[in-house]
Amino acid sequence: MKKIKYLLPILVILCTVFYYSCDDSGQLPTDISAGQIVFTQTVNLMTLDPADGQYHMWILVRDTTGIPRILNLGRFNVNGEGALVDGSGNPVTLKLNDVDTVDIARAEYCIVTIEPVFATVPGRTVILAGSFTSIADSVSAPLKMSDPLALGSTGDTLLKNLGRLYIINTPTNGGVNCNKGMWFCDTSGNSHLPDAQLDPGGGWQYRGWVHNKVTNVYTTTGAFFNPLAADLDGAGPCRGDSSAYNAPGQDWVIDTIPGCGGINLTDGNYEVFIELEPKDRIGALPFGMKIYWQNIIIPNFNCRRLDNLFSQFSKLPRAYVRISK
Repeated sequence: MKKIKYLLPILVILCTVFYYSCDDSGQLPTDISAGQIVFTQTVNLMTLDPADGQYHMWILVRDTTGIPRILNLGRFNVNGEGALVDGSGNPVTLKLNDVDTVDIARAEYCIVTIEPVFATVPGRTVILAGSFTSIADSVSAPLKMSDPLALGSTGDTLLKNLGRLYIINTPTNGGVNCNKGMWFCDTSGNSHLPDAQLDPGGGWQYRGWVHNKVTNVYTTTGAFFNPLAADLDGAGPCRGDSSAYNAPGQDWVIDTIPGCGGINLTDGNYEVFIELEPKDRIGALPFGMKIYWQNIIIPNFNCRRLDNLFSQFSKLPRAYVRISK
């Protein structure tokens, strides 16, 4: 009788262990093989134009002697549903070579880059990064734009819900035809963009745009690295003879120059936005990663009056990666 008394608790414990080891159907789960990759997007990466290349995922691991090496887990694009696909739209599975699984426990960093062509080493355009944490069965990393290996403190600023301001004015011709100029500053030339500078030697730059939603014509206001100073082409090729603001922006006041006419920012047809784009990308259309946006420049918006650019922080990508040991 005493033996039965002592055996009953043991049986209860064994049954409990067996129950919680089963999946929802009551079956024992199959083993998860080493090197299995789970990539979860909490905010999806944008779909890349094929001309801009593809995403590449990389990890840094060390062998048992401490020697580091970079591994490429795969290249991919992202479709409208957030699924990973190749250039033909077929599903992509991120993979790790079997011979590399032995070092997964010593994985240190994961980064996601944008590469215009197939790459064997990571480029400078890092969009997401994060450091791995190791547990018993896997390593995992939250992937953020604000990681030091991605955009760092600049990424942290862009992920905050803080709007910015712009004005309509034409400083290079003394404000005549003032509806032909877009500037991200006030009338004193003080920039109203964040002090979130990009490294000119890095992989990213800012660019401003105005878009006529009726004609579907996109016109750039210029690219820049420093939001608190003039952009790379100053007031642009359509500028007048007077001095411009020391801030990002552009005037289109010389209609006789090809490509300079037809701008009327107060006709109710325009939107304005600033985006983040790979440095030196080739393309006459926006990259697509808006960081500040006003979907309409209202028709009765007076020149030289500040109006809002709204932060697009909630649409910037965030992800998580886990690799089984």
